[in-house]
Amino acid sequence: MCDSKKINTKFHFSGLSHVVERKDTHKT
Repeated sequence: MCDSKKINTKFHFSGLSHVVERKDTHKT
């Protein structure tokens, strides 16, 4: 259960980072 949660958090973080990077690119 903890392992699954960790993976979910990592996936969410990766997605968030991707959105931030994309937003930064769009801003530029």
